[in-house]
Amino acid sequence: MSYAEWLYGASQVCVGVLLAVIVLQVVDTLARWRRGGRGVL
Repeated sequence: MSYAEWLYGASQVCVGVLLAVIVLQVVDTLARWRRGGRGVL
């Protein structure tokens, strides 16, 4: 496995983790708003 391939794979993982964190934050904020509280952004 070349360095470029490893770097590409690592960047894909980082992007996936970032997207997952953002989605979880949005879902959590929406759930708080539904309960009537104010979500902290």
